[in-house]
Amino acid sequence: MLFDENKQKIKSLQVGNPKKLSLEFNMIEMIYQIVYQLMKAKTQISLSIISINYELLNFHISKTQDFNSFHVIWKDLENRTHKEPLNPYSITFKQGIEHVKHKLQMRDHFIFGRDELIILECEFDKWKPSISSKISNMGDRVILLHNIYKHLRHYPIIQVYWEIKGYFMVPYEHTVDIERDNLPKSKQSFNPLLYECDLHKLKIIKDKIHAKITRNNLLQKLFHEVIKNDFLYDLITSQCTNNEKEKKQLYERIKRQINYNEKNPNELILNDKILTILNELKLLYHDNVHKHMGYPLQLYHICAILLYCGKSCNSEFSYDQIKFRHHKWPYLDKILQDAIMILHSHERREETEMELYCGLKGVRLENIKEIKSGFFISHVSTSDDFEIAQIFRSDQGCILHFHPSMRRVFGIESCDVSWISPFKHEREILFARSIIDSVADEKTHQQLDSWSAKVESEDKYT
Repeated sequence: MLFDENKQKIKSLQVGNPKKLSLEFNMIEMIYQIVYQLMKAKTQISLSIISINYELLNFHISKTQDFNSFHVIWKDLENRTHKEPLNPYSITFKQGIEHVKHKLQMRDHFIFGRDELIILECEFDKWKPSISSKISNMGDRVILLHNIYKHLRHYPIIQVYWEIKGYFMVPYEHTVDIERDNLPKSKQSFNPLLYECDLHKLKIIKDKIHAKITRNNLLQKLFHEVIKNDFLYDLITSQCTNNEKEKKQLYERIKRQINYNEKNPNELILNDKILTILNELKLLYHDNVHKHMGYPLQLYHICAILLYCGKSCNSEFSYDQIKFRHHKWPYLDKILQDAIMILHSHERREETEMELYCGLKGVRLENIKEIKSGFFISHVSTSDDFEIAQIFRSDQGCILHFHPSMRRVFGIESCDVSWISPFKHEREILFARSIIDSVADEKTHQQLDSWSAKVESEDKYT
């Protein structure tokens, strides 16, 4: 139920289809529908309530999913398997496809803020068991699932595999213009950026990170990772002491107060009176830019961007990445990647002519005149202000000049983070570290996700 503060009335939300005769009780669908309708209505709700309900969802899912004995198995684009109970006696073939489409739509809206359908593809030749070509034709989809599968052994206690691809985009009204006239123009060192043409190394990085990631309590685990890497001071209000012994005692006392256990991140207490970065995150969450997008980011997404753009852990995080020590920061890396991807899809980059620059201090591309196919092994900060790149480069190093196509291309993800960064004058555009899709082959990655480069000019200092 919703409480309308303007009219002082309570409104009810309809969950499920009231016209269905069959009994259904699916906790995933219930939670997704509630959150989906709240977000569509731009209703501000407590994030803690959502996380509590999500935990309840994980607890009850094994009991509710087995309510119906007939299941459809489907996979999303990340190759994760999902299991959907359907009533074959009341649901038609067409309704079953619509049900899966609706699930895809809710999932994309909930995770990425995308819910406007671009295309829906049913790859019937991959369905198991296969179905008649007559049934797959549009005119014959009114047939009940019961009539399609009743001949199978053990029916209705069966599982069938459907392969359906749904592609969604962010509605235009929730996208933002990337023109930057309102940002100030005009310091801090920058770590070297390396590129890698060896896809095998990128696959190793992916395997190391994904082996460590679990998807629940992400903000808690991100904070734990930052503390474990000795950057507690990035999460708290700055303490005025230069005495190392006093500082160490202070940090140990804070760790006890928030119940820090190096081996168990789930015990960490997120106390906003101590971990004051939480207050920064809440303010940024309600920023006008984020509101216009429809609030697609979670607090942990905003936290990852803020840590990268405005906190001291950025230096060690970036250095560890170019040294292939990605295993030290699996949560910051993954969450930052997801945040860039979400913001990337909310920006109108199609017609941009923005030139970008990245200054790298002490870096020379020795004996390299041209790069045919490159991939980023670390996240890369850029600016549309050439003077900012010169400051980062200092007196020796190089400046990377990004063609506008780097922002327009779909496979290389980037986003404007100037509304989150505390350094507005840097006018920062952040590029995500290149990732490897487990489904696509090497040729596809080189065509869609790689970049090419050439040396424009050089001297003894650059």
